[in-house]
Amino acid sequence: MVAQTRHVVNQPNGLFRQQYRPTPRMATAHWSFMISGLVDLPLPLSYKDLLALHAVEQACTLACIGHTPGGTAIGHARWYGVPIRALMDDMSIQPGAGHAHLHAADGYATSVELPQFSNALLAYKLNDEPLPPEHGYPVRLIVPGLYGYKMPKWIQRVVLADQPLDGLWEKRGWSPSGQVQTTSAILGPRHRATISGVTTLHGYAFAGDRAITSVEVSIDDGPWMPVPFTQNQAQEWALWSTDWSPATPGDHRIQVRATDATGWVQQDSTANAFPNGSSAIHSIVVHMQEPQR
Repeated sequence: MVAQTRHVVNQPNGLFRQQYRPTPRMATAHWSFMISGLVDLPLPLSYKDLLALHAVEQACTLACIGHTPGGTAIGHARWYGVPIRALMDDMSIQPGAGHAHLHAADGYATSVELPQFSNALLAYKLNDEPLPPEHGYPVRLIVPGLYGYKMPKWIQRVVLADQPLDGLWEKRGWSPSGQVQTTSAILGPRHRATISGVTTLHGYAFAGDRAITSVEVSIDDGPWMPVPFTQNQAQEWALWSTDWSPATPGDHRIQVRATDATGWVQQDSTANAFPNGSSAIHSIVVHMQEPQR
């Protein structure tokens, strides 16, 4: 067995995206941002103001709440911008403020609880480059631990309030909290692949802002076996890898499951993502060739 140690980062054109309306075309000279609501004094920022503030790089994995095991609506990138906490430390927030209402330039709106908002990032770079328009240029919000619909692109306005705001997806019955469910997947080999000899199984596990503590695989419904993995931070996906040699030719079923820092273990449940996101166990079938004679 060998751990997969490479740090996988999706390039912008390979990073999944979902959006509500056509991409806004915005010039930085016209972009502005404000935190208002239950604060003694609102905080307005221009793009120039934002660039003058201390910025940090934050690696974070993003997942769509509609993502199902083995799907493509998940990706990892390095984001660069200003921590919301640094802005809030200089603000006088009024008692009762428990939620942040998030408003974007395309009319999209949602809300997150204030503790999660305080861990967010006003990101203006993606993998060392300015955000592409389709990923939120000039500025988007990154909120570790939540699904993508809680991280508006083209962010412009935040209102602190005592009640949550039901946005587009919440009104349709999706989770009000948006907390990422523990998930894992097999990236290789692909489903229905034909293999021969020693094969490297590899994939990821992810639990939002909770660390991954265990990754296990099962072959042909046999016992769960731990496999090595690496994870830099809880908000990043864990990468796992192991070598496997089938004992017999024919079809073999491979499953993977993960355990997070709370002790929760993925269960063999439905892959339906509605309404809280899917935590179903991912499985594939591969075919081992008959040895040549």
